[in-house]
Amino acid sequence: MTFLAFMLASALNGLGDVIDQPLTDQPGDKVAGKRIFHDREKGHCLLCHSLEQSDGLFQGNIAPELSDIGRRLTSGQLRLRIVDNTRINPQSIMPPYFRTERLVQVARQFEAKTVLSAQEIEDLISYLETLQGPSQ
Repeated sequence: MTFLAFMLASALNGLGDVIDQPLTDQPGDKVAGKRIFHDREKGHCLLCHSLEQSDGLFQGNIAPELSDIGRRLTSGQLRLRIVDNTRINPQSIMPPYFRTERLVQVARQFEAKTVLSAQEIEDLISYLETLQGPSQ
């Protein structure tokens, strides 16, 4: 088990609904996070979520609207939900972006790989923190 995997497992087994510690030593980049949010090959968050501030033509309607997510959730709460939302809601259809165990129907070339890297998760969190709702 890598150190990062050990730290992540420890955080997931802790109390509450947060992973307080960043997954990297490098701060998140909100510009890179915005790209990840919209990128169909990465986060593709608009597949399920909607965002008032987005010019995305097609937006989802099966997950919460995110225009004020940075006001509603802390960075630690966002981190846990992106890493593995099934820790909060076992019935969630949101994919675990940083889990490699207990996955089904994973193509061989993607086995033991996370959807997003630790840095990409921190970048995405930095972007989501900027979404403060209409008072922006």
